[in-house]
Amino acid sequence: MKHISLLAALLLSLLLVLSGGAAQDNPQSLADIARQERARKEKEAAANSAALSPPTIPPGIRYKFADRAIVEAAAIRVRKVLAPDYAGDQHIFVREKSGDRIFCGPFLWRSLSTEGEFGKKNSVPATFTFNTGGKQMKLTGQGLEGEEQIDALEAYLRKVLKDDGGFTVRALNAEELSVYWAEIAWDIEEPVFTLQSKSHLFVIQMAGVPPRVFFLDDLYGIHLNKLASEGAGEPRRVPPVSGNPGSMTINYSLRAEDLNWWRSAADRGEPLGQYNLALMYAQGVGVMKDEAEAAKWMRKAADQGLPAAEFGLGAMYQEGHGVPRSEAESIKWYRKATAQGEVRAMNNLAFLLATATDPKLRNAAEAVSFAKKAVEAEPENANSLDTLAAAYFAAGQLGQAVETEQRAVTLEPNDPSYKTALGKFQAAAARPVK
Repeated sequence: MKHISLLAALLLSLLLVLSGGAAQDNPQSLADIARQERARKEKEAAANSAALSPPTIPPGIRYKFADRAIVEAAAIRVRKVLAPDYAGDQHIFVREKSGDRIFCGPFLWRSLSTEGEFGKKNSVPATFTFNTGGKQMKLTGQGLEGEEQIDALEAYLRKVLKDDGGFTVRALNAEELSVYWAEIAWDIEEPVFTLQSKSHLFVIQMAGVPPRVFFLDDLYGIHLNKLASEGAGEPRRVPPVSGNPGSMTINYSLRAEDLNWWRSAADRGEPLGQYNLALMYAQGVGVMKDEAEAAKWMRKAADQGLPAAEFGLGAMYQEGHGVPRSEAESIKWYRKATAQGEVRAMNNLAFLLATATDPKLRNAAEAVSFAKKAVEAEPENANSLDTLAAAYFAAGQLGQAVETEQRAVTLEPNDPSYKTALGKFQAAAARPVK
């Protein structure tokens, strides 16, 4: 034992000589080291938390914050699952049941469509429309369905991020928020992240408990100035052309098997889920047709400011479906939707302002103004032209009424209502002025 103790002492002396006495000059206890490590981790955690909060929310964008613990936990899960060496059984994409879809935005789909079997089966096209001021851009994305494709998409994401040497998870900046807002059909709700690597800028939108990705796009190289160069201003939302909210039009009908999905989203308070559930009750898809129930869910979505739902509720009041018929209530909700650029609401609002049965609700000048905006958005829409003609007629501008109605007849020559209106306007214009 003496020999061992002596050897240990000699080794310790040698270490002190080699270190130049540094241990004596700068003593540091294990407690000091532990405190420094805690401070480092706290600083790193604070930096990560700050990086997950958007620095600026551009005006007009509806952005809903979530509890920071939920956002941070979602970011940790994303970093873990997309790590290059991850071999666990957790996932970040929605894949709980058959029928779930992951929507790929148009910029990602440009490259993804050339990869393997993506989009060859169990997929639906999605059209994205950007309004860049004076011009509309229509781009195509894709909805992928089924565990096979969804797992392949997750693997693709992991691979390209690995090939780039890693990635960071952060909040979207103002420019990315503006582009993302322009292409989607819903409010932006946390958790939503940018996955930034050397050659990719993935935007992922999550929802549910635990949060899962249901939409992603790659905005790398897609900036406001590039989109704006296609038109006359920054990209912004455009109204739907086929009944879906926002600017994304998904080319498939509501399906009975999606009922539980939309009901779950509606019960969570998501306006898009409430809107689609309302449509299912209104159309009798997957449930017995129930106009009162449809109106209830449409109102919930409209109360949250979803433009398509505001339009839908206005239409229900105009027609008396599920609610008492009321031109005043219809006008109120059409005005709300119109303020958010909903073209169908502009058209219907103009028609009511021109033809309401209650003269107190009429306003011919406003009718012309709103109808013109609807026609500017959809110049080849015969229904919008018919409304503009009715507005001109209400305003006493008979020549413009005849000319505009003639354009509607040219577009839809087999619609007798347009010919009847044209005859009415021509007869009025032919009467001598008193």
